[in-house]
Amino acid sequence: MTSTQNYSSIDLAKFVAAIFVVAIHAQPFSGLTQTVVIDVFARMAVPFFFITSSFFFFSKNPGKKELSHYLRRMGILYLFWFVVEFPITCLHAFIEPETPFGHNLLMLLRNFLFGSTFGGSWFLMALMQCILLTWLLARRMRFAVLLVLGAFFYLLAVGSSYYYAFLPSVVQHGVDGYCRWIGSMELSWMSALLPCVLGFWVARSRQTVLEIFTPDRLRVLLPVAFLLVCCEVFGVQAAYASVQLQLDKTDVYFLLQPMVLLLFVWLLQKKCTWPLPYRRLRVYSTLFYFSHFVFVFVLVLVNKHVVPVHPLLKYALVLCCCLLFSRLLLFLSEKKGWGWLKYAY
Repeated sequence: MTSTQNYSSIDLAKFVAAIFVVAIHAQPFSGLTQTVVIDVFARMAVPFFFITSSFFFFSKNPGKKELSHYLRRMGILYLFWFVVEFPITCLHAFIEPETPFGHNLLMLLRNFLFGSTFGGSWFLMALMQCILLTWLLARRMRFAVLLVLGAFFYLLAVGSSYYYAFLPSVVQHGVDGYCRWIGSMELSWMSALLPCVLGFWVARSRQTVLEIFTPDRLRVLLPVAFLLVCCEVFGVQAAYASVQLQLDKTDVYFLLQPMVLLLFVWLLQKKCTWPLPYRRLRVYSTLFYFSHFVFVFVLVLVNKHVVPVHPLLKYALVLCCCLLFSRLLLFLSEKKGWGWLKYAY
């Protein structure tokens, strides 16, 4: 595949994944619907973005120049949205906490590298860190070693979130110490390295991957993987309920990565022929991902201080705002003097 048009199925999937990410933060559902739509389907979105980004980067067989350009482009994207969401970031970092300003500033600087400063920021920082790590390590070790390394850190991230309550107390203390001094494990490079390594593998060994995961095999493997993901999600939630503990839901659990890998390979073998603006959908996926945090924040304030907003209506309003904002930004970015808006995507 030499043209981006051949990746139309992935462009469409990224847009759908962005809509699922909005659902995670808008919280339009509850009960069983919440579990199926959010905890099963929507949680695939972020690792899918990691695998996709890694695949496209490493498909170009990048050298130092390409790596530098990529990191610079992602850094500018980070700074753009940092500025856009700066008022909300200041509210969460300096006004809401009751700790001293110096402490809050140090936490903000720490979170810049190992956590979140603005909505979705951890994804960009983890992506830059793991693309760099994968590029460096792949030049010095075999893929099998790189895969084991990525899986090791991913298991640490999973253990610190979904399975935290069932860890030995001494391990819990270690996790607590890491989170206190360094930051989150699950919302960091630890959960991003494995999907980036998998994206690297598909990009560099594409023919081998397609020979392993043939369409006939995927027709069996995908439903099985999905069933196993459902079993893990429902099983963990049932286990927490049995001990009357609140589950801190995140984007990491054991069987998520195999499921997302199979889904990505399946999409590679497909080509959408629907008359859709795939390039625009690709841009929309980025703009929806970052802009929706602002609209969710505003509607939460409206719901709290002005008038109650039904969760489904809130979700629909956020999606509408994201669409209108994206169309306006794309329109303006093509106008003279407004080209800098392209840094938003």
